[in-house]
Amino acid sequence: MSPLLPLPALALAAFLAAAAPPAGPKAAEDPPREATPARPGTPSKGVLDSNRILARVGREVVTTRDLVQIEMDRDRGFKMTVPVGEDERVDLDEVLPLPPEGADPMTRALERRILQLLAAEHAKAAYGDKLKESLEAYREQLLEELREKLNLAGRKALERRLESEGMPLARLLAFKEEEALIGFLVEDAAVGSEPGPADIARYLADRPARFRRPARVTFRQILLVPPLEEARRLANDLRARIDKGERFEDLAKAHSQDSRAPEGGLFGPVAEKDLDAPLAEALKSLAPGAVAGPVETRIGLHLLRLESREAEGSVPVEEVEGEIRRTLRRETIRQRLSEKFAEIRAKTPVSREGADEPKPAPAPKPPETPAPHPSTSQ
Repeated sequence: MSPLLPLPALALAAFLAAAAPPAGPKAAEDPPREATPARPGTPSKGVLDSNRILARVGREVVTTRDLVQIEMDRDRGFKMTVPVGEDERVDLDEVLPLPPEGADPMTRALERRILQLLAAEHAKAAYGDKLKESLEAYREQLLEELREKLNLAGRKALERRLESEGMPLARLLAFKEEEALIGFLVEDAAVGSEPGPADIARYLADRPARFRRPARVTFRQILLVPPLEEARRLANDLRARIDKGERFEDLAKAHSQDSRAPEGGLFGPVAEKDLDAPLAEALKSLAPGAVAGPVETRIGLHLLRLESREAEGSVPVEEVEGEIRRTLRRETIRQRLSEKFAEIRAKTPVSREGADEPKPAPAPKPPETPAPHPSTSQ
């Protein structure tokens, strides 16, 4: 464990925009609040008993108010990030062993909060005084960063400024300190998680279809839009000038009526299967440097020149290695955290609404690395 986590980049805009009241373990002491209308994709709030206890984690409780407030903050970008590699931080959800994305939103939100509390309590118990010293230094570093960003002279001025924006300093510090506590646990899980060449090769070999690249072409185009009679006269004139030796790209810059005209009408590489059928058919018969057209499609007339052609084949490893490394590293961290949380749960009483301790959620399968997929919108 490092003595002090690097200060994360602060999403100050999100902090200062969050005008909601404070939340946390003492939420039950706050005055009752009117129910907030539910919105799609988040826990339904309905008519709330805001002080209802949803779960107990050791000596901590999670109330309905806590979850509502946390979800509102997350909507504003107020999300925890954790270290997963050198100079790399990700949303905590990417490595927590949460229920899958399609699960009930309230179940997912509650499990997230339970895991956050378990991780924070474990860090406090495991690292003791050393952690206390680190958090004190972290807090001072955070305060200094905030004062500099807001151009304020002292702590009182900072407190007044944040209070006026609806984000009390105490709440902000509590959030960032809990993020740091969880970060220590994730950082420990990340040690030795870097995949080797054999891991990357195996990942590729297990997913041959995902890393196939379709046949692609790079071409230049001059597009002329209706009225067709006028467009056809100009297209025939331009084709004659190209055949006499004028540069295709110069004529595209001067006459083409699409967004790529400034680049000389250059498109690609584009998958042949993604092109309109008349364009794909015209390009299929061309050798590099050859010209076709005018070709008529639903949007107008096209003059085409083929620049290059790439046969179907496997995606080069160097193009996807970085993303595969990140995927495998997060998968390893998630699995280690799942095992670690199982250990922590065995020592920390966890219950939901008086029920027995729930079974920990299985680690979700990481998303497969998407194969590069060219678009005709280039």
